[in-house]
Amino acid sequence: MNAKRCLDCDVVLGLNNCYPSHFKHSKYVCKKCQNKRDNSRPCRKKYLKEYTKNHYIENRETYRKKQKQWKLANPKMRCQQAAKRRAAKLQRTPEWSDLDQIKQIYADCPDNLAVDHIIPMQGKFVSGLHVPENLQYLDLPTNSAKHNYFDCFDYLEWVNNGGLENRLTTPYLTPHLRLKIA
Repeated sequence: MNAKRCLDCDVVLGLNNCYPSHFKHSKYVCKKCQNKRDNSRPCRKKYLKEYTKNHYIENRETYRKKQKQWKLANPKMRCQQAAKRRAAKLQRTPEWSDLDQIKQIYADCPDNLAVDHIIPMQGKFVSGLHVPENLQYLDLPTNSAKHNYFDCFDYLEWVNNGGLENRLTTPYLTPHLRLKIA
């Protein structure tokens, strides 16, 4: 049987101290060299994140065409995504919620704006309810950029400053969106 050698330092490897190399398949690296690679990864992650962002900006139209093609080629997946969204909305609509008021907010929404949940219904750390007090109007690009981002401390400051009473005219914007607009 052939002995496995480290791709980086050429040391003969035992079964317990080798990892598959991500650079060349069927090659291995020792634990010491793998640790060196792991320590250099945060820098690489930052580079890849920046590269990916710039690549998307430069090729935005290509990405949009591919996304549109995927949507047309996968109608069942789109239906599944829509069903998941509807189920989440139903699950987060309490019995005591005023459905007529919610319908009125959607009906009164101006054409150039979208109805947005202040506290996202499917947030990473928090899940908002589908109630009138959690709805606001946002322009379409801002609503798309918001995704499910939520900062609870910033939100509490907004509420303490009277934000809930004026939410349909002066919407809550997360800090990262305020920076983009300013």
